[in-house]
Amino acid sequence: MYLPDLAQYQYGVPVPLPDVLAVGWLAAGQPFTVGEIEPDLLAAIGRLVVTHRANPVRGVHECDLCAESRVTRLRAASGESLLLGSAEIWIRAEATGLVYAAPNLIHHYITVEFPGFSGDCSGVVD
Repeated sequence: MYLPDLAQYQYGVPVPLPDVLAVGWLAAGQPFTVGEIEPDLLAAIGRLVVTHRANPVRGVHECDLCAESRVTRLRAASGESLLLGSAEIWIRAEATGLVYAAPNLIHHYITVEFPGFSGDCSGVVD
């Protein structure tokens, strides 16, 4: 499901949530910005995918940006294999109280789909 960055979150809720902003809800055919990301930030996102799972679903959303349809996984340092596209991560900004909601596929988007990424693409998190 596509949501523009910083739009009010509206996935599976009857009305948009004004204090929850969407980040990283990409879809083929929709515009999105590509840039570089620091390896430390990617590691932090990887940890959040493991520790801040929200809204898990029974199925899985495959990446529709990939040339081939496929289920993507993240291997945590603990050895746990997590399905990406099966949950979200929600992070509250202490300064504003706003919550940022992203699909856990955001890790895959950064490491596999974005040619601007410069860093370790192993998918292993601390």
